[in-house]
Amino acid sequence: MQPLASLSNGSIPSSAPTSTTKNPALNMLGPSIGGLVGLIAFLFIVWCCRSKKKKKISSADSPLCAISYAQLLEVRDQAKSLFKDDYEEKTMRDVNEAIIKPVCQSTRKSYAASKNPDGLKLKVFVSHSWDEPIGEFIDSIEKAFEYSLEKPTFWICAFSLLQGNFEEIQAQLGLGDIPLHESPFVRALKSAEKYLVVRNRNTDLCERIWVICEFMYARKFKFIPSKTIISGPNHFVHTTISCLDAKSFNKEDKAKILKVLLTKHSYSQIDEFIASIKEGALVGSFDGEDIGEPDGVLRGPGVDEEVGTTEGTLVGTFDGDDVSEI
Repeated sequence: MQPLASLSNGSIPSSAPTSTTKNPALNMLGPSIGGLVGLIAFLFIVWCCRSKKKKKISSADSPLCAISYAQLLEVRDQAKSLFKDDYEEKTMRDVNEAIIKPVCQSTRKSYAASKNPDGLKLKVFVSHSWDEPIGEFIDSIEKAFEYSLEKPTFWICAFSLLQGNFEEIQAQLGLGDIPLHESPFVRALKSAEKYLVVRNRNTDLCERIWVICEFMYARKFKFIPSKTIISGPNHFVHTTISCLDAKSFNKEDKAKILKVLLTKHSYSQIDEFIASIKEGALVGSFDGEDIGEPDGVLRGPGVDEEVGTTEGTLVGTFDGDDVSEI
C-alpha cells in the first residue's frame, strides 16, 4: 500500500484501472461484428438481385420469354423423331402434351424460360391455332424468314406460357383480376417488333376469340399493315364467322374480350376488319425490307396467291376510326 503522501500530489497508483484501458475481448469482437454485418449486407444485396432477375425472366407475360429460331427447329426435329410416321398429322396440342408440358412441369417454368434461363427477348409475336399440324406450322415460320440473314426470336403462347392444368393457365392469364391490356398476350405483342400470323389447313384462325383479340390489338399498336407478316396455307379465305360466335377455352375469357372490343366498335365492324385480313387485302411493299420472298411477297407452303401484309391501304377499315384505339 502506497503512503497517503503519494496520493495527495494527484498521482494515481499504477495498479488502479483507468478509463482508457482496453478490454482485449472487445478488441477482438469489434472487427468480427463489423465483418459479419458487412457479409450479411453483401448477401442481402446478392439475394435481392437474383430475386429480381428470377422474377423478370420467369414472368409469364415477360418479353424475355421468347424461343429462338434454332430452338423452334429443334422442336420440329424432336417431334419427327418422337412421332415418326404420324408426324404429319400431329398438332400443336400433341407436341404440347409430349414435349412442352413435361419440361414445364419439371422446371415449373415455361418451355422458353427453361431453355433460356437468362431470358430471351422476343422480336416476333405469333398468332396461330393449337389445332395446326406442327410440321406445317414450323415450316410456315421457316418459309417466312428463309431470306432473313438474322433469324428472329418468337413469342408463341405454347412455348412462352407455363403449360399445365386449367388453374395454372388461368393464373397466368389473370383475366379475372387484371385488365385485358395487361394480359400476357397483349403485353408481349406490345413489346414485339413484328407480328406474324400463321394460318393452317385444319382450322380457321378467326374462329378463336383470342386470335381476334390479337388482331385488334395488333391494329391498335400499329402492326397492321406495315409490320405484319402472314404465312401458311390460305384454306379459309372464303369462310365467314362473326366475333360473336368465336370460340374460347374459357367462356369468361370470351366475355371479357368482347366487352372490351365492343366498347369501341360494333361486332359488324370487327367482322369486316377480320375478313379483310383473311383475304390478304393489303397492298404496298415491306418498306424495302427483305423479309420474305425476293419480290417482298410472302407465300405460305403450297399457296400461289399473294398473302403477305404490306405498308399501304387496308380494305375494310373502321370508317376512319383512330387506329390508336382498340
